[in-house]
Amino acid sequence: MVATEDESLTHDVRVISVYATRWRKLWQVGDHGKSHMQLGRLEEFYSLFQEQLPRVLDRIPHDPDTVAFLPVGGGSEVRSRMAGLTVTRAEVWLFALPSDQVVAALDIDFLSPPLGEDASWTINVLENGAYGQIEIDGKGIEGHIADLARSVGAEEIDTNTLLPPERHQIVFASDIGGGTSKIEETIALILYRSDPPYRPQFMEVRRPSGLNAEQAIGAVTPYVSLLSGHPEYVENSVFLTVVQAVGTSARFRQIWHKAHGRVRDFRSNGQEPGVGVQRKAAMESA
Repeated sequence: MVATEDESLTHDVRVISVYATRWRKLWQVGDHGKSHMQLGRLEEFYSLFQEQLPRVLDRIPHDPDTVAFLPVGGGSEVRSRMAGLTVTRAEVWLFALPSDQVVAALDIDFLSPPLGEDASWTINVLENGAYGQIEIDGKGIEGHIADLARSVGAEEIDTNTLLPPERHQIVFASDIGGGTSKIEETIALILYRSDPPYRPQFMEVRRPSGLNAEQAIGAVTPYVSLLSGHPEYVENSVFLTVVQAVGTSARFRQIWHKAHGRVRDFRSNGQEPGVGVQRKAAMESA
């Protein structure tokens, strides 16, 4: 994106969009891939439980100028919405879970006014990330993920080139700014990405006690999480937790679809029409 000299852009905002993928990579005991994230005081726990946690398959830095935001739902309004946005860092991560599920993450930093004053760019970046309307080096995010997955020897389990539905986004802000009432309004605006009135009954916000203390803020919904004022190792542990949750959710969906397909096949081809004549062996083979 084009750099700007706007003096109001004093805050760094980090947005990570975590996506399930249509790829699997065989988990190998003792193979921890590339260097994992720095977890600071939590490092000892990673050492104890690393065989149950996501491992980094690849981490690719990109020139920020190669990141492009596409229109959501068509049209050219993205040009005006993103005009002046300065992306300062861009990376794509690829993880493997112990279930062999591959998860990808687009990790970008950009300059922004204090979110309490203007959260529009953060909201727009979230909107594009949620729908996968982002290109890197001229290629859509799903195609870029597919290229990375092939490069690490992952197995394609679905030929549908749309991103799977499981995804979650994280916003890390150095400071939200504003008074207490303004902070709460900003949090709601970012999490719901809509103007008031909000409808929290459809997406409950949780404020974990461990993430909310003094100047630290943590607000979590099923789709977006917002954190501010936390050290890097806490951010990385949250990132790792989201990767685990997204990948696990995707595997549960795959298992459910497979089980449902087996039940339908049995009803069509193996189930006896009469009551009391079904043999146990026929059900076991299903």
